[in-house]
Amino acid sequence: MGKVDNNKKQKETTLYNAAYELFSQKGLTKTTISDIVNAAGVAKGTFYLYFHDKYDLHEKLVAQKVTGMVINAFQALSRKDLNNFEDTVFFLIDHIISQLEADHVLLNFVYHNLSWSTFTQTILDDSMRQLDIPTQLDTFLLQSNIHFEHPEFMFFTIIELIEGTAYNCIYYQQPAAMEAYRPYLHKAILGIISQFQIS
Repeated sequence: MGKVDNNKKQKETTLYNAAYELFSQKGLTKTTISDIVNAAGVAKGTFYLYFHDKYDLHEKLVAQKVTGMVINAFQALSRKDLNNFEDTVFFLIDHIISQLEADHVLLNFVYHNLSWSTFTQTILDDSMRQLDIPTQLDTFLLQSNIHFEHPEFMFFTIIELIEGTAYNCIYYQQPAAMEAYRPYLHKAILGIISQFQIS
C-alpha cells in the first residue's frame, strides 16, 4: 500500500473512530456530519469520499464492529480443539457475549443491530476480508457432517435470541446476570439446533 493509500485509509479510520465515539455518546439522531468531521479533523468533502451520509457510515460501522467480534471468536476457536458441533457453537456464542460483557459501549452500540442481516453484509474493511461470515458458517456446517433444514433460519433464530438475551442480562441483569442465565441460553440454543437438524 502506497503513501496516498495509507493516507486515505488513515482518514477513513479517523472518521470511523470519531463517529463511533459520537454515536455512542449522542446517538445517531443527534450526531451530525459536521460533528463527525470536526472530531476527525477532516474537511466535510472528505467525508463524502467514503460515505453517502451518516446513516451509511453508521451501517458500515455496525458491520465493522460485529465482524470484529466474530473474527475474534473464530480466531480464539482456532486455538481450541473442539470437535463437537454444539460445543463449538457454544464457544463462539460465549466468546461474543464475553466481548459484550467487557465493553458496555460496544454492547449499546450493536444492540438492535446484532442481527442476521448485519452478519451477512459484505465485509468492509481490508483487515476483515479474511472472514466472509456466511461462507465461514457454511464451511463450519460441512465440517460438522450434520445436516440442517434451512440452516440460515437456524442461525437467524440463534442470533436474534442472543441479541435480546445478551443486552438484558448484561446491561440490566434481568431476568438474571449473564452468568446465571447462560445455562438456560445454552439449553434454548440446543432446542433450536434440534428443531432444524435433519435426522
